[in-house]
Amino acid sequence: MGMLKKFKKSYYTLVDEYNNSSFLINTYTRAVAKLLPEEKENILRFLLDPSDESYKYFPVLYKNGFIVPSDIDEISKLQYFYDSQFYDQSNLTITLLPTLRCNFACPYCFENEHTKEMSLIDIDLFFKAVNSILSPIKNLHIALFGGEPLLSWSRIYPYLKEINNHSRNRVFNYSASITTNGYLLNTINYDELINANIRKIHITLDCNKKNHDSLRSTRSGLPTFDVIITNARDIMHYMLIKHYQIKIIFRTNLLNNTKDDVKEYLDSFSDDDKKHFLFYFKPIFNTNCFEISNNNAVNYKDISMDAKQRGFKIISPFDKYGFAFCSGDGGKNSIMITPDLKIWKCFNDANCHNACIGYINDKGFNWDENKIAKWYLKSPFNDRKCITCKKLPICFGGCPLYFSTKNKRHCIDSATMNLARDFLLDS
Repeated sequence: MGMLKKFKKSYYTLVDEYNNSSFLINTYTRAVAKLLPEEKENILRFLLDPSDESYKYFPVLYKNGFIVPSDIDEISKLQYFYDSQFYDQSNLTITLLPTLRCNFACPYCFENEHTKEMSLIDIDLFFKAVNSILSPIKNLHIALFGGEPLLSWSRIYPYLKEINNHSRNRVFNYSASITTNGYLLNTINYDELINANIRKIHITLDCNKKNHDSLRSTRSGLPTFDVIITNARDIMHYMLIKHYQIKIIFRTNLLNNTKDDVKEYLDSFSDDDKKHFLFYFKPIFNTNCFEISNNNAVNYKDISMDAKQRGFKIISPFDKYGFAFCSGDGGKNSIMITPDLKIWKCFNDANCHNACIGYINDKGFNWDENKIAKWYLKSPFNDRKCITCKKLPICFGGCPLYFSTKNKRHCIDSATMNLARDFLLDS
């Protein structure tokens, strides 16, 4: 009987051929290595039987997960981490929508009920419910969303400040973020952002000034592009003086934008801006109230890499959520609260009743356990095709809302894999 092999090629190690170059990619560890032409065949041959620990590339291949111990069941290990994150009770992320009101009138907005807003009584109920479940929590993050959440800032801020103060006296970490159109940032006291422990500000721009102002004007028709960028610069300048660490992130929406549009947009930012701001690019998708063919649905990944080559700090889309596809790919530990105090896994489609998993009242959180169980059916480990897919550690079965509404997967494409390779190779 032959000796048992100590090592094997990782199940998640891929050989990728792109632009006349060869790469090793491990989708689990996110490691990427460019293979030198003169070493390629030698390395690939070694990976078929990686038993010689004296091989010159053994240390780097092992360290980066391209080879693993033979007794490791990588699929079971991945499922363990996925399930652990799904059921984790020590971390809680709440996306709070205090209002659906907005000072903008974007034509593609999927939120139809623009008058809904939390009353002071509902705000109080929400924060009392949060306080009631803090005992097992080690990390609490509240992400403000909308509508435009700054329209409710004066009513929400005292509660955020109180939680921040309590976290210093209790054994949990607290942080907050806000997703805003950025127009009203100059109406609040910047010290309040510090007191509320706001650590990230997500601001949306629709590419260059002309396109942005045509799509994201105020309800009274005023342009907003210049005001938003000025506000972001003012806040960053203030926080640098205060030595307060905050990230300002520009989500750049793309809707049939040309190369000239993108160039004009990127030229709007100075070298100093590139040091302090973060960026990412997303195409505008069709909603239940907006439908259009969008050329940028295909090339937005190329735009991201072009901006990266120009020195912009581009957020990688592949390490944001750990062992999950998105923030909605989890259990009770990652939820959204709408102004009517309903609890959601995802609010991108309010008609998807499977995504509404409970509500808050004077008794606290009330969960629909059957809905949560149905949401878990999306788990890629319930799907043989996903389990055997070597790209599983990157996509984790894709969008849970898409699966819930269509009962099928939206699998990762070659363009996304190209983007993954380029981002990971540069990290």
